Amino acid sequence: MNGSRCSPAWIRIQSQPTTPFPTPLTPPPPPNQKLSRAILLTSGHGGTASVEMVRDTDSGSVYARKIFRNIYTRNVKAAEKKLLEEVQIMRRLADHHHIVRLHATYVVKRELAIILEPVANQGDLATFLQDCRDQEIWKDPRCPRVRLLNKAFGCLALGLAFMHEQTIRHKDIKPQNILIHNGAVLYTDFGLSYDFGDAGQSTTTGLVQGLTRRYCAPVVADHGRRNTTSDIFSLGCVYIEICSALHPDQVAEELLDGPFFEKLRTLPDQGLPLPGESFAMNITRAMVQHARPAALSIANDLMVFNTFHFCEQCQAHRNDLNAREAVG
Repeated sequence: MNGSRCSPAWIRIQSQPTTPFPTPLTPPPPPNQKLSRAILLTSGHGGTASVEMVRDTDSGSVYARKIFRNIYTRNVKAAEKKLLEEVQIMRRLADHHHIVRLHATYVVKRELAIILEPVANQGDLATFLQDCRDQEIWKDPRCPRVRLLNKAFGCLALGLAFMHEQTIRHKDIKPQNILIHNGAVLYTDFGLSYDFGDAGQSTTTGLVQGLTRRYCAPVVADHGRRNTTSDIFSLGCVYIEICSALHPDQVAEELLDGPFFEKLRTLPDQGLPLPGESFAMNITRAMVQHARPAALSIANDLMVFNTFHFCEQCQAHRNDLNAREAVG
């Protein structure tokens, strides 16, 4: 769906590192100057923001724009502070190939936005998984979608390991926050993420804001003491849904009704009704227990078992992965 609403003309997309938030990227133009960015598609709405596909009319490049509009005047400063935290986290994570990249930021009056790349040409994992189930991809092991989902196990584990290494908890891992672009999975939406570098530990307490109950860990739902293992639980829930698309007859249907932490409590010993012959499924079982492995251990175990759980770029990092695991 095409649209005519655009950003002010002085907000230019730049290829170099973004200007420090929240300063506009270039000075304001004359009032009647042509707008520089056109909305191509509004692709989704969150609790406080919408995501749009936009094109820079100067370069023709296409980006995703996460935009906060019509913020109450009294909350603008708080919203700017929160967005700045998200921007800083994304800059910290910019070097990983399974995380979306920050391209630019801007603030104009009560409109705040971050410009991201790439625009995922295969949508998010939630929609992708539903399409896989509808098309019964499990009947053809050679299907490219089967290969993509098998690679997702290791690639997502490595991406999460990198976040935790950078002292970042994502805090909202779910299929809707995992994009697929050119056959690769990408973490996105760091609006709830927490940088625990200054705190010295990842554990937090108190009321949880903005949780997704279907994928959250039991301690998160109970507003207890949570840390990086909460991300592990959420990723384990994502793995369950991937397994259900790859092996629908081997995943109990009632487990998918969610929330996962509630369904798992009703199962004997919190074990998963998943087949033992799949190593990825065994890993998944461990990820939703009370004591959970670290993301780097998950990635390393998957790599040792079989490299088809990783993309080529992740496979190239195997030596580095093993070295870090040995040091840890």
